[in-house]
Amino acid sequence: MAKAVYKAEKDNGLTKDDQDKIETLLAEEDMGWMTSGKFTYNNKEYTIADYISDMPKCTGGFLVELDSYYDEFSKFKTDKGQPLQFKRPEFIAANKTAMNYVKAYVNAFESALDASDFNTVYNNKTVSYSQLFDMDSLVQYWMVNELFMNVDAMKKSTYMYKDIDGLFQMGPIWDIKVCLQNPRMPMQISGTHGKIIRNLIRRYWRPPALITQSRYLVWALMAA
Repeated sequence: MAKAVYKAEKDNGLTKDDQDKIETLLAEEDMGWMTSGKFTYNNKEYTIADYISDMPKCTGGFLVELDSYYDEFSKFKTDKGQPLQFKRPEFIAANKTAMNYVKAYVNAFESALDASDFNTVYNNKTVSYSQLFDMDSLVQYWMVNELFMNVDAMKKSTYMYKDIDGLFQMGPIWDIKVCLQNPRMPMQISGTHGKIIRNLIRRYWRPPALITQSRYLVWALMAA
């Protein structure tokens, strides 16, 4: 977006420095342009359609974090009380359409996981949990944290992301320094890790597809 504006307006005095500032504005400071189709920079209003033919959708481009600190600017709690926050775009709370989209999406995923048939109604359609989240990434994320005994898993620095029109996926794996009996935090390893993993399995590993894919991953690792 910023690049397209710069290319069209550089003969009118817009510089590379302006391009960088516009990129920061659109990505981190003012997300309202995604619904209004306009933004203001240096007291001048720009209409997005004048520079690109298709407006980006509000269905992706999100990096969401589960962290007990819950200290980011843009954040929300799911219907079941799970705190989540946006790492990028940092100030997406200014765009109610995007915020509501992510809330509804994650609520639908939680609802499907807790349903007896693992289905829920989302956008007036009956969908399964596996139609909302990439199962391979979820299983692989769990396996890495399990093998490395990551104490912070599902508690701090737990990330998931979503591309435009894609499924949510787990990752990137982050803040994994407190694992494998790291001597810096020896008292946290014993017992805590097991409790986290047991709660994770109890809540999220009931669906049959997750159980099956977990087995396939374990078999593949054993055969490698």
